[in-house]
Amino acid sequence: MDQNTVIKVDNVTKMYKLYDNPKDRLKEALIPTKKKRYKEHYALNGVSFDVKKGETVGIIGTNGSGKSTILKIITGVLNPTSGKVEIGNSNDQRKDCPSSGTGCRLQFRVHRNRECLPEWNHEWIFQGRDR
Repeated sequence: MDQNTVIKVDNVTKMYKLYDNPKDRLKEALIPTKKKRYKEHYALNGVSFDVKKGETVGIIGTNGSGKSTILKIITGVLNPTSGKVEIGNSNDQRKDCPSSGTGCRLQFRVHRNRECLPEWNHEWIFQGRDR
């Protein structure tokens, strides 16, 4: 990661296991078999982008497109299934940005933006910027 990059998201995937029956989750945990008792749901699949120092980034998409998921992964609330997130000039994903926000050099906001994008009034925007 170069000196001007503050966030680097590299091939991030987040997969959730969806079970038809809650008992299937318990069976899978207690009785290991090769039988798959769940459906795979990909909230994110191979997402990559860089945010340079001083940039503001907006992520816009329909409901269920992964906007909040990528924000949670960047801030350390969720772990990606695969891929890598680097914050600042560190290879440690969450060194500079713990989920509590203390010591965090980056400012994150998710908000509904009706004023700027009235035709997309159901969309959410993620902004990250260096202080």
